Amino acid sequence: MDVFIKEEDTVVEMTKSNNKGFTLVELMIVVAIIGILAAIAIPYFLESQAEEKQSEAKDTLKDIYISQLAYFAENGVYGSMNEIGYVPEEGGRYEFSLGTVAEKVGNADADACDASVSSKTDEAFIAEACANIDSDNFVDQWTITDTNVLANPANDVTNTITP
Repeated sequence: MDVFIKEEDTVVEMTKSNNKGFTLVELMIVVAIIGILAAIAIPYFLESQAEEKQSEAKDTLKDIYISQLAYFAENGVYGSMNEIGYVPEEGGRYEFSLGTVAEKVGNADADACDASVSSKTDEAFIAEACANIDSDNFVDQWTITDTNVLANPANDVTNTITP
């Protein structure tokens, strides 16, 4: 829009600027900052999400332990999963089994954890949970014993095996 102002017999042309918005450089700087923040935050978010998924295994194993103690108090022996009243949760991430420590710790196939568990004894048990919680080649494994020792021999979050 052009405006003409008369100043002492001189006509001065003034142009009103219509710069409403951001320049391409400003937008690129904002995108770069968002990218840097996302690169920092996403790995931490995924790790905390995987650790939250592990709580399913820990909570269920504690429930199995408590059920085993109650069954042992009544019967003098530890029971099977059916005898202690364990019913797997529908849609759960982990497979739970009862027996001795699995031989294939950290195997990529969650079924291998379950297949390598042998039967429990009347005086002792180990309950085990296995799952691949972050879709990589590593299985998350948790165990709890009759002495209430909760262990994570194969950690899918950190991809480590603890002997």
